[in-house]
Amino acid sequence: MINQSNSGVSAARNKGIKNSIGDYITFVDSDDHIDSKMIDKCAESLKNTDLLISGFTYEFKDINEDKTYESSFTCSSKEFVQNYFVESFGKLLLYGPYNKLYRRTIINKYDIKFDEDYSICEDAMFVFDYLLKCEKVSGITENFYYYVQHDESLIRSEERRVGKE
Repeated sequence: MINQSNSGVSAARNKGIKNSIGDYITFVDSDDHIDSKMIDKCAESLKNTDLLISGFTYEFKDINEDKTYESSFTCSSKEFVQNYFVESFGKLLLYGPYNKLYRRTIINKYDIKFDEDYSICEDAMFVFDYLLKCEKVSGITENFYYYVQHDESLIRSEERRVGKE
């Protein structure tokens, strides 16, 4: 177990990366959860790729909303940007570091970190930085990550604001 004073999510994730020893890295926020098959299934799929993106489920108090790819794929990172980036972005599959499995060797080789000076979009910056450094990307249709939304969460606040306009 790693302990540190509360320095923000980026500092905690960077410390986790620094202390990691496995071949792969994924991120799970403290109030979210993952399917028990996620790591095995994703690690199996990651054998031929550098970044694996799975679907995820927004888990609200009263309803769930799945975000998934229409079909599975494996391609170069350049092909990903050309063919799947817009779909991935539109379905919110790229924003956060969750619902992805990364190769630790790539993160270490290029010293990819979460920028601790930002509290907004630091997740997306990490994902995009990693995407620029990897060669192959895969997307799978399965949902393994459950992103729990609370009434006070940022996304719910935005929905209420937009609904009033």
